[in-house]
Amino acid sequence: AVNVHSAEQLPKRFYGAEHLGLPTLNKLNVPPAWKNEPPKTIGLDIESLASALRVAAGYQVGAEGTRRIAPNGGGLGIASLYVIARQVRGLEPGIYHYFGYEHKLERIGEVADELLLGALGDTSSSMPPAVVIGTAQMTKLRNKYDNFAFRLSILDAGVTKGCLYEALNALGIPHFDYVGARDKVLAQILRLPVAGHRNTITFAIALGEDKISGLKTHANVNHNLYPDSLIEWSSQLGPTTLPAANSTRVQSLFSVTTDRNLWDVMISRRSTRTFDDRPLDAKTLNLILSLSGSIDESCVNVGGLSLQMTLWVVVAVDGSSLKRGVYRWNHGANQLELRRENFSTELLESTMSQKGFAQAPVTLFIGGNFEQAVTNYGARGYREMLNRAGTMMLRAQLVAEALGLSGCMWGGITEEACGELLNIDRYRDCPLFGGSLGYPENV
Repeated sequence: AVNVHSAEQLPKRFYGAEHLGLPTLNKLNVPPAWKNEPPKTIGLDIESLASALRVAAGYQVGAEGTRRIAPNGGGLGIASLYVIARQVRGLEPGIYHYFGYEHKLERIGEVADELLLGALGDTSSSMPPAVVIGTAQMTKLRNKYDNFAFRLSILDAGVTKGCLYEALNALGIPHFDYVGARDKVLAQILRLPVAGHRNTITFAIALGEDKISGLKTHANVNHNLYPDSLIEWSSQLGPTTLPAANSTRVQSLFSVTTDRNLWDVMISRRSTRTFDDRPLDAKTLNLILSLSGSIDESCVNVGGLSLQMTLWVVVAVDGSSLKRGVYRWNHGANQLELRRENFSTELLESTMSQKGFAQAPVTLFIGGNFEQAVTNYGARGYREMLNRAGTMMLRAQLVAEALGLSGCMWGGITEEACGELLNIDRYRDCPLFGGSLGYPENV
């Protein structure tokens, strides 16, 4: 009952803030970037910004009521967005909180460029037109998920970032990920209450201009640590600086058989838990995995950390082109590799906290090399690895929706059982996120 009550609580306004209604003009009636190459946009306007914010943290009114457009863990809507606007056409410079429930900006102050540059960890470059900062409201999440709260908050952030990337890519707006942002300074700039880690910074993205960023490390990390330790360590910076990332925006173009625009795909997506028993063919599944893997590459090319992510697929229903089994996605060869033929339904069920997900024709697991992430980047590496998993899973779900499938993503995975099913060590291939895919019932 407490969990249901938490999910039903309406978002709260920023006390004392000046409210600014955003344009309702939707600029996302365009093909996804993974279908067609969009024209590169010069500058940034309030309509484009509003469209991107809406799909990432906004709401949609429908027959079933008002719902958050982007998937979010437990339906709690803990991911929140702030905008620092500098040169956005139609918007006065300042710091804003996006109140997605009413599709408004709440103006909460201003910040000097010098302070912002220092907070973003980049004191040598010019400023972009705008910066979008992601945060997590940890109090609600702790009440429901306790020690799992850190992991789920960052997976949620990855999904939110993925929605932003999909919108920005479709609109042709350059962007860059400030992986070296200084969390505590950003929190002060945003006037965020952080005592007891009630709010945490999850990402910072430049809009409208490519940037160069640096990151420093912290060594002693274990992904099972209490959330407070992970939050604290992932906010700290140490002595090692990353090389500059290749800031050229890379689009992964595939022939996707769909005429649906990005907005339609975004708002049509639902978290589906029951599926038809029809199998997925290899071509369809390969396309979903190709595009999920390509967003990993794109994240690196806009300033993200170079991480070693893995995609695993468990096919539960025999088909003509894809037999029941456990497969690993080889992104370099662009193909599935069969790793195991025989497994029990009970073993698959044991990998997830809700056994009903095992009824899906296809189960997708996203993992990452925990050793490589924390050795090279410390706790920040673990945070970014979770973030990336959320972005990749969001892409997989959107492509599936565009192709007429449905799905659900879930963070409640059992690592020990995943290790047994996938035959992985859970360290160099650490399971992070799960998802279900299939055709919807009665379609």
